[in-house]
Amino acid sequence: MTVWWLLGALCLLAGGYLAWGTWAVEVKEYRVPSKGRDSFTIVQISDLHGKTRFFNGRVHQMVNALQPDLICVTGDLTNHRGQLPQVMAELAQLRARHGVFFVPGNYEREEVVRLRKRAITGENYLAHVKGELVVLENAFRRVRIGETDVFVYGFDNSTYGRERYTARGQERDGEFRLYLAHSPNIVHYLRGLGVTPNLLLVGHTHGGQIRLFNRTFGAYSYFHVGLRKAGEAFYFAINKGLGTVKVPFRIDCRPEISVYRVRGNSEG
Repeated sequence: MTVWWLLGALCLLAGGYLAWGTWAVEVKEYRVPSKGRDSFTIVQISDLHGKTRFFNGRVHQMVNALQPDLICVTGDLTNHRGQLPQVMAELAQLRARHGVFFVPGNYEREEVVRLRKRAITGENYLAHVKGELVVLENAFRRVRIGETDVFVYGFDNSTYGRERYTARGQERDGEFRLYLAHSPNIVHYLRGLGVTPNLLLVGHTHGGQIRLFNRTFGAYSYFHVGLRKAGEAFYFAINKGLGTVKVPFRIDCRPEISVYRVRGNSEG
């Protein structure tokens, strides 16, 4: 009997650990310097894969509480089309002073049905997203925050080579350059072009989703997690995402909302 009680307790502990690691969102804050005068806040969410509710609240509640100037959603909203109405109803409640921007991931053009991936056909999936968010498919928008211009460029999904840079020569000196993509592989494309943003935001890797000894394993193990300086004035951030794929849990890799506090020179 004692052995069975012990096994039961261990199972409960293991289940609680998995539940906490999968359903308790971690808000990670980073500081990014800017040569512009004004400070502002960017919030990034990524890779929802159909998940909108967590132990510490709904996605829009957690994001809006951070009072963002810009919200960036870097792809993979659902695992299959059936989840899209619920996810879009949630994202429609996001509030940012200067816009909510979205770039497509691989799951915007494919889905998992009966454990198999297949292309999404028969409808324009992204048309539903465009009704609520500013979708950037190899395109840019420019927003003004105080006296600072922010150049927001969004790449189409770089997982399958759809990325294109169409803004050559339209950048302005002195503006803050924010680039969005789904896959971190975009960094190789940018370096090949000789294009350098101030801040590059991506997702896709889930931070490995299952981490051991604080390490990422698998196809993206050579990429970091979080924010790193990648050049003199180039910061590269990889968000761990909110949802899951392949297995419905995370280990040592909690779902994440990333907050980037961009500090202008008016703060010294």
